Amino acid sequence: MKANYEGKVDKTGDTLTGGLLFENKDGYDAIRKTRTIDDEDYSLSVGVGANKSARLELYQRSQTLGQLDVRSDGLYNGKTGKKLAEQSTDWSTPTLSNYIRGNVRYTRVGNAVFVMFSDVIVKSNLSHNVVLASGLPQSTNYIITVLNNFDVPGTPMRIGINASGQIVDHYSSNTANNNSYYGTLIYITNQ
Repeated sequence: MKANYEGKVDKTGDTLTGGLLFENKDGYDAIRKTRTIDDEDYSLSVGVGANKSARLELYQRSQTLGQLDVRSDGLYNGKTGKKLAEQSTDWSTPTLSNYIRGNVRYTRVGNAVFVMFSDVIVKSNLSHNVVLASGLPQSTNYIITVLNNFDVPGTPMRIGINASGQIVDHYSSNTANNNSYYGTLIYITNQ
């Protein structure tokens, strides 16, 4: 009889030296842990969701408090279905047109794009919708911001981002000058 128990995992705690395989292919749960905190039971379960995700769930009694899904295209809040933000690893530089020069950089956090402008100088007279920079992620809306003129306060440059991912002049009539413009543009992309 003792031979039947040798090599088995002890119910009250033990150490595995190899992998543990769960073959309940029709069920979600693989592991469930419950802990009582302030007289309430909280449970954590780990398994494979029907949406083809590796899923981690937190429950209080039978109420789902939170879920984290690891899917083939990223991490998701399994409770809301929203993809979690992933930050770009670095800043990128768009292609500047012949109308301006200076420092324009952007980075992404999830679907939010942050564009920073510094020491931007107008090289050629501007008019509405002239493309100032291109190659940014597409925008879901036309978003406008104002770049401040460091050298001549009160004479800003209005710019926008169009659906094609281009920074454009927005009804500014700034002329070629050596003034330095600074500012930030934040917008949403689905790209």
